[in-house]
Amino acid sequence: MNVELERVTYRFRQPITTAYGTLTERDVLVLRLRDDDGNEGLGEAAPLPPYDGVTLEEAEDAIRAGSGQPQGVAALDIAQTDLNSRIEGRLLIAHCSTPYAAVCTARCSLAGNRSHSLA
Repeated sequence: MNVELERVTYRFRQPITTAYGTLTERDVLVLRLRDDDGNEGLGEAAPLPPYDGVTLEEAEDAIRAGSGQPQGVAALDIAQTDLNSRIEGRLLIAHCSTPYAAVCTARCSLAGNRSHSLA
């Protein structure tokens, strides 16, 4: 299994104003899983510190720490509570900003793509 974790910046065509301020871009983590047959799964963690109190660095550290390896291979099997507890004890729900959501989405995406390739 090949695992890549990449920081990506999405630049908005026009600013978006929210209760947390005006955003012109958004930094996210894209998790890409690729199996030996070339099937791929993608997941994303998009923390927003003013909303959920989690920085991009904390989310990245949580995904990487789950494996003890730079690429986060074993993070695929980590339970939600274990990943969440790695972010300084903050309780996170499974929404788009959490490290768990990135791992879960990437795994589901990979599974779906494996099923599709068998059809």
